[in-house]
Amino acid sequence: MRPDQLHNRFSQLVPERTRNFRVMIAGAGMVGSWTALALARMVGDVQIWDFDKVEAENVGVQAYGPADIGINKAMAVEQIGFGLPLRGWDERVTEYTDFVTRGGCPDILVS
Repeated sequence: MRPDQLHNRFSQLVPERTRNFRVMIAGAGMVGSWTALALARMVGDVQIWDFDKVEAENVGVQAYGPADIGINKAMAVEQIGFGLPLRGWDERVTEYTDFVTRGGCPDILVS
């Protein structure tokens, strides 16, 4: 199934008012990587932020495979979710204003 078909199929599971939500996720580790991929199938815009790189111990537990080792985690999630409304940011987020000034005001913030 193509990514756009996944998005269309899964977006039908959420109320119509949430389909255009902007979701921002701080951290692309154990919770963030899987959350980003799941939400990108349902809402209009998912942005994930992380400054860390994928390491061997992340493979299999987080959403990454062996080919992702050495890549920034947020950028790897974006590649895994190619075609979904998902954008990775290779940056450390320290304050809420970091999200707003770079990615816009989120409807939902996952931290």
